[in-house]
Formats: sequence, C-alpha cells, structure tokens
Amino acid sequence: MDKNIHQGIDGLNFKLNLSTVKIKPKKFQKQSFVNDNGNIIVTMNCVSNCLYVYVNLSNAIRDNNVIPFRLSDCLLLESAKDRITGFITEALLSENYSKAETNIIIRNLKLTKIECNTTAKCVGKCTPQNVIYLFERAFPKVSIFKEKVKNEKAYNKSTTGFVYVQKHEYVLKVYDKTLHQLLNKNQNVENNLIRIELVFLERNINEILENKSLEKVLSMTAIIVVIKHYQKTFDTICNRLLKDMLTCCKDELYYKLITSKSGNQIKDTVLNYKEYIVDIEVLRKALKKWYEYKNISDHSKQVINIYRNDKYGLPADVLTTIKAIHNIGQH
Repeated sequence: MDKNIHQGIDGLNFKLNLSTVKIKPKKFQKQSFVNDNGNIIVTMNCVSNCLYVYVNLSNAIRDNNVIPFRLSDCLLLESAKDRITGFITEALLSENYSKAETNIIIRNLKLTKIECNTTAKCVGKCTPQNVIYLFERAFPKVSIFKEKVKNEKAYNKSTTGFVYVQKHEYVLKVYDKTLHQLLNKNQNVENNLIRIELVFLERNINEILENKSLEKVLSMTAIIVVIKHYQKTFDTICNRLLKDMLTCCKDELYYKLITSKSGNQIKDTVLNYKEYIVDIEVLRKALKKWYEYKNISDHSKQVINIYRNDKYGLPADVLTTIKAIHNIGQH
C-alpha cells in the first residue's frame, strides 16, 4: 500500500433508547474520555430516553485521527475495545447505573453512523483545494464545510471542504485535513493532506452489517465489510459522477475552442473558461479533439507544457491524486 495513502475507520455513533431495555434513564452529564493528546476517544450523552455514544477508533490507538484505523491496526483492536468499553462502564457506574444495567446497555448499543475515509498526500502540484473543487463540480448540491476548532469559533470557508448528503445512505465529506489539524493545534501534521470521507447512515449500515452491536462492530470482520463498502461506493462516485463531470468539462472546453472568434482560441479559452479546467489533463483532451476537428497536427502536448507554467494557475496532478486514492482500494 502507498505509504502516502491511508484508508480505514474513524468515528462511530451508537444509540440506545433505554425504554426498549426497560432501564429508567437517569440525569446524565455529558462525559468525554480523551487520549494523552486531548483528542476524544469516547463521548457519552443522554437526552430524554436515549443514550448517545460517539467512539473515535483512531484516537484510541494514536495521538490524533490523521491516519484512520486501518486493517493493519486490527492487532490493536482488542486493547482499543477494552479502553472504550472500560470508559463506558466507568461513566455509567458513575451515573448510578447498576452493574447489571451497565452490561445490558453496552450489549444493546446499536450503530447509527460510521465514518470510513481515505487520507492521502496530494500528488505533485495538486492541492487539497484542487481536489475539493473537482468534487464540487461533480455534485449538484453541496454545503460549505464548517471547521470546528477546539475552544474557538468555527472556521468557515468554502475552499476548505464541502459536504454532500445522499439521503438515508451516506454523507460525503472532502476536506483539507492538513488545515483541519493545524486549526486543532496539531503543528506536526504533514502538508497537503486531503481527506475523502464517507459517513454511512442507517440504510447503508442495515445493508452491510447484520449485527450492529458495539461488540460486533468493533471487530475485524465488521471493519473489513465497512472498508469494502467504502471502496465500492467510492468506485461508483468515480465511475459515474466524476467521469461524467470530466466529460462535460472537456466538451465545454472543446465547444469554446471551436466557437472562439478571437484569433487566439487556445489562450482565449484558457483565460476565460478556467472553471472547466479542473485538471490540465482535461484541457489536453479538449485540445486533442479540437486538433482533430481542424484536421491539423496534434500539438496538444507542446501547448500543455506552456500552460503548465504556474502563472496561469491551472490545476495539475488532480486526476493522478484521485486515481492513486481509487487504486488503493483495488489491492
């Protein structure tokens, strides 16, 4: 596996309606269990009759969640599970639940959301902002990413990431993981990291996991199933939405080239229609098609070399980055 690309599980949300197990809810203060770096491993809260538990599996074995919990980390899974269930037990006992009630609660907590992601270092000249823009163009309706910072106001800027919701199935988050960590006081984070995260919701979870208890979800078998589902979903996103968007961008650039009356069609297209150049490779393909249309020698390679110059600000190596992320799931 590419050492610059990491794929695995991150956050998990569990829920239990206490009335379904005939346990009377008690007044419950929100509690958090953090690692030595101050990052949350478990958060627990009780609202009305429902107990909510959030688990960050990465933070259970590392200082932060830059690298998700990978299959190769499963050697540490049992110790991570012990830490997690130990805190939940301690928290419930501290709220005057009996040992019997505590055991019933832990057995009956059910998964409601699970985050699976790939965190990768962008290739070559590609930046996280380039990848974010690529996805923004592929999805019809997205939300601005709001970055929550420890003890500070949210950092809200559209270039830091976006969120797309496929109702009842998943939430897609694509964001600048380096910035995310810097804002949360991790100064040792590697630069140019992009995170592509899928938060699987109830419909997906019911489809892929037969048993949604905390005990079964925190197992190697369940982690393999979730990662495979992530790969399948990301593969669909790449082969449908991204591919269709890239074809549309190429066709738009080609149309601008053949309809330009400026006398300098290439420069005119590059300067005035940059929004379609999500990667310089898209421009190259449009140029190849244009040269065929004009029935003249293909000089697209030479032209692209000129426009690779940083002064034009054209994204490069974005598709190479996406391909590397996509391929990591094929091994």
